[in-house]
Amino acid sequence: MKTTPPTPPTSLSSLCMVMDNSKKLGTIVFLELFCLGCLVISICNVISDVACIESERQALLRFKQNLTDPSDQLASWSNGGNCCDWTGLVCDNLTGHVIELHLGNLHNPTEDTGFPGEPFEWSRLSGKVVSSLLDLKHLQYLDLSGNNFGGQIPGFLGSLHNLRYLNLSNAGFEGSVPPQLGNLTHLQYLDLHDTLSTYLYAENLQWLTYLTKLKSLDLSGVTLSKASHWLEVTNALPSLITLSLSNCDLDPVPPLKNVNFSSLGALDLSYNTFSNSISSWIFTLTSLVSLDLSHNSFQGQFPDGLRNMTSLTYLSLSSNGFNSSIPNCLYSLNHLQHLNLGSNNFQGTISEGVGNLTSAISLVLHTTNLK
Repeated sequence: MKTTPPTPPTSLSSLCMVMDNSKKLGTIVFLELFCLGCLVISICNVISDVACIESERQALLRFKQNLTDPSDQLASWSNGGNCCDWTGLVCDNLTGHVIELHLGNLHNPTEDTGFPGEPFEWSRLSGKVVSSLLDLKHLQYLDLSGNNFGGQIPGFLGSLHNLRYLNLSNAGFEGSVPPQLGNLTHLQYLDLHDTLSTYLYAENLQWLTYLTKLKSLDLSGVTLSKASHWLEVTNALPSLITLSLSNCDLDPVPPLKNVNFSSLGALDLSYNTFSNSISSWIFTLTSLVSLDLSHNSFQGQFPDGLRNMTSLTYLSLSSNGFNSSIPNCLYSLNHLQHLNLGSNNFQGTISEGVGNLTSAISLVLHTTNLK
């Protein structure tokens, strides 16, 4: 059974915090990818002046008919009224077409998952995601996260060609990730992460190479043990800024001759089974502001290549097998705000150079042999 990792540092709130003082990368990324999502509450509460399209209203009603809604969050979805005023919908102010569908669970699954009646479980939609969504031909934003649909991710979602944002994380899907998602050539944000122990897997990720506009990719918890070309594929994404592959059963980190991660700002490879030393290509990613390699089986000397990663504000190497002293070069990374080296076998003393980490907010060195 998979180990469930903690909330990764590339979540919206924490990544914006981590990146704040590093060339404002987080601000740029999330203004582009999440500006609509951050405004959803205010947008959805404003009464629209434009009438929705009747064919789209009927498509949404068919979609609702196949769902179980224990918290009655779709109560406004009825035959009467303007569907642009329904909960979770955003329409184009000029045309009336539905352009955003926000049906993600707003509650935290790590707080009450598995306990019926608690806010997260009570708010989970279930049932079948039906193809009537294809009648929303202008849809750009789809969030179905935190629900409990079951079955495979519907391949027909790959026909929503105008999608820029797709979030199916922790939505109860299982089985193989459909390669039809590679048809979403305008997609900028894709989140399929699974921390609730449903079994999602992908044996081939070649379809990702068609998503050339993708800026944020999170496949954490999706089993990728047979997707041997995962690094080659993700390295080919020219616009990628955040990459989260935590708890994906990846081993080992393959070599990479030509590194193309020129835009990458955040990399999370935690909770995998990487062993021996850290691959040298990682140390060429000098634009990284967030690096999480925790909960693997890396061993030996402290990675000297980190001395070149001067933009880092978040670094976690915790729960590995490093057994050397900590070199003074670490303390020259004066943008670091969060450093976690806990649960290793580091030796020696903590240098006075730690005082150079003037930006540090949290410093974790527990369960080491440091003095």
